[in-house]
Amino acid sequence: AGRKDGTLEVKKCSLASMKITLEMDNGKQYNNAYTGGIIGFHEIPLTISEVVIESNSAINGQQFTGGFVGYSAVDVTIRDCREENINIKTDMNWIGGFIGYVNPNRTATFQNCQEENVNILGRYTGGLVGAMDGSIKASNIEFFNVIGVTYNDKGYAALLVGNTENNATNKYSNKVNGYNLLAKNCKFGYNSKAKVEELSTANIQQIDTSGFWIGKVGVNGKINLVAVAVQGDV
Repeated sequence: AGRKDGTLEVKKCSLASMKITLEMDNGKQYNNAYTGGIIGFHEIPLTISEVVIESNSAINGQQFTGGFVGYSAVDVTIRDCREENINIKTDMNWIGGFIGYVNPNRTATFQNCQEENVNILGRYTGGLVGAMDGSIKASNIEFFNVIGVTYNDKGYAALLVGNTENNATNKYSNKVNGYNLLAKNCKFGYNSKAKVEELSTANIQQIDTSGFWIGKVGVNGKINLVAVAVQGDV
């Protein structure tokens, strides 16, 4: 890891059997708590490349939780990265396979990435991003056996992003652009009692705020998905 031209770079590393748990004093829950497999919170541009998290890894966070990043306050690029055999969980809100939350007027870019055997459990749940007020660009992404569940019947769940309009008061303009996306045996929906390690056998129900690619699209949101495919049991 290091800095280059004002950008934080993390590249060419492999993390196996990783266990991360965010614990607070006296078991309290905190609204400003950030947990990520690589970084919890960043406020300078971030690039993550050629990074792998695998081998029964587990991330247990609180408010903002992601397989790679908990909270992206500025632009972030994740490319040539992979997650395999990982459980990601929060008892609170924003949780994503790669990023928990993306800030307004910021963009998360994903290129040439894979997720396989990834379980995600929280309130606002997404395979790439839990929720956002910014934008997503995703290209050449493969999802195999990715399962995401919201435990709240008013929560959100979907493969790309659970909720594109996190802030219902300030309705930001945002975009989800996806190209060449493949999903096989992926499921997203609701279960109030599921455990993250048992999602593959859980009874996952569809609710109004869950979907396959997108959970909720905001009033100023624009979705453009090209060359996307779904296979297997969904």
